[in-house]
Amino acid sequence: MKLRFKRSVSLVFVIAMLIVSSFSNSVFAGEETYELKAESAGKTYSNGKVYCKFNCSAKVVREYIPTAVDTITFTGTSNSAWTGARPFFANSISQSDTFTVEGADASFSLGSGGAGAGFSSSSNSATLTYPNIVGRFYNHNYTVNSTSHFSISVAMSTTTTYLFGSTTLTDSCTDSEYVVLW
Repeated sequence: MKLRFKRSVSLVFVIAMLIVSSFSNSVFAGEETYELKAESAGKTYSNGKVYCKFNCSAKVVREYIPTAVDTITFTGTSNSAWTGARPFFANSISQSDTFTVEGADASFSLGSGGAGAGFSSSSNSATLTYPNIVGRFYNHNYTVNSTSHFSISVAMSTTTTYLFGSTTLTDSCTDSEYVVLW
């Protein structure tokens, strides 16, 4: 009799949670923001260096019942720069940012990424590719959205390529965090 009472209480609890979830957005939701930051050591050329860095907040909201979906929002800035004086400008600068979610059925959409930025996504990552420019530095602001089931980790990387005449310098930096939501 005691065992049946425990089972019926458990069953009543589950039924109550399902009823509550039908009237609200979620039950047992968790939320956490992960700070992803990195700066490369840089690549030396002539009298300066090419380097890249980023500062990104990855906000993860987990809804358990009824959907078991994580909503992830990557927001931040990425930068690259040439610190030398000769040559003063790079003939061409290209830069891309890649956002990764390790989880089941990840999908991505672009919130904002600057004028002319290209956006592509695959099974667990999305890439923003910015137009080539002539100059000394590149700065971007972005918002990339993702959904996934039970995300394990979030990551970001920035890659930049500077062209000086016939010399090409490519540099990158990356950071990742494990997602811990109960």
